[in-house]
Amino acid sequence: MKTKYEAYAIGTEVFAIAEHYNDNKPTPYVAIFKAKIKTVYIERDEKTGDIQIDYWLNTPDGEEWGTEVSENKVSTNINDLVERMKPIWEAASNSHE
Repeated sequence: MKTKYEAYAIGTEVFAIAEHYNDNKPTPYVAIFKAKIKTVYIERDEKTGDIQIDYWLNTPDGEEWGTEVSENKVSTNINDLVERMKPIWEAASNSHE
């Protein structure tokens, strides 16, 4: 069986979302950083056939990012990441009212 997918190539310059955690719990606070793709991990769920792509990243000056980042938190377009984060930011803002 062949499965089609798209992933960024190693060395591609991207933007990535870094989440902030407090006491090992996610918070609505994030930062978007420039990065380069270091390694691509592609897994396929044998039951569902779904493809999961994770990336290991380097900073633009070559330092290791520190952990894998899922494909929905990586893009070559910073505006795409901002749009993905808007619902999370809005929900967090509303929780303080």
